[in-house]
Amino acid sequence: MQWMRSGGFSGATTYAINSPEVDRLYTRLWTDTKTGR
Repeated sequence: MQWMRSGGFSGATTYAINSPEVDRLYTRLWTDTKTGR
């Protein structure tokens, strides 16, 4: 979960800068983690 430590959305975007679908997936996971799910 290094992307979470890298700044949430910024880290997710960095890992999926060329993959919008993956970026949405990371955003979804980040949101679930933030809400406690």
